[in-house]
Amino acid sequence: MKFLQLKKASLVITFAAIFLIGIAVSSNGATTSTKTEFSQVIKVTHGKVDSTNSQRIDLGNPGPSMGDVLAFYLPLTSSTTGYITGTLTVTGSNQPSDGMEVRIADLTFVIGTQSDQIVIGGSALYNIVSPTLAIGQKTIRPVIGGSGKFAGARGWAESVQNTDGTWVHTFHISKLAQK
Repeated sequence: MKFLQLKKASLVITFAAIFLIGIAVSSNGATTSTKTEFSQVIKVTHGKVDSTNSQRIDLGNPGPSMGDVLAFYLPLTSSTTGYITGTLTVTGSNQPSDGMEVRIADLTFVIGTQSDQIVIGGSALYNIVSPTLAIGQKTIRPVIGGSGKFAGARGWAESVQNTDGTWVHTFHISKLAQK
């Protein structure tokens, strides 16, 4: 008799555990899927980066070196008005190999009105003698915030230079729901 009671109690505990695990998994999934208020892909374009819209500031040792800064301002050429402004700071010259450098980006995209901004950061590898990534080379950087209609934006941006020197930046952004 004790054996049957023990087996029955064990069976009840097993079913209760399975039930509780099922509730935890389903409520976790429901919570995750309802946190996103919106998700969207936004593409913007701009013209060539050259000496008329960018400046390399040689702050370290003469020539390409750690601490150099590339600053720029570029009007958007897509159907959306606005501009991109920012800096690229050299943090590793001849890294990870000769002729290459690591640049950290601080980029602000004003898309539409002045208050509608997306900010991205991150790093990428560049040729030391080039102000930009090589044609066709894609880089992925995190979206670290936004304002206006992009307030709370998070996600990532892919940037690529076309063969004609123009650029396409594709933002994959999500915004957490306001509470």
